[in-house]
Amino acid sequence: MRTQPVVRQLPWRTVRNHHGTLAILTDDQIDRIHQASLRVLEDLGIELWNAKARDLFKKAGAKVEGETVRVGRDLIEAM
Repeated sequence: MRTQPVVRQLPWRTVRNHHGTLAILTDDQIDRIHQASLRVLEDLGIELWNAKARDLFKKAGAKVEGETVRVGRDLIEAM
């Protein structure tokens, strides 16, 4: 019967990245994605099947039409 593992596990240690994070997107690109997401939430809306969730959005000030909830950028930014 084997008592030792086949591959020896190295002791635990905290991994440190001395090079910092890698910026994949520029600030302008991040802002463009944010603006596009706000347009989707305002214009297209999101389909919510849960009536309780729709009620919460409505109470918060979102527009609810059937199962579609539209959230204005003012409400998003306020939250």
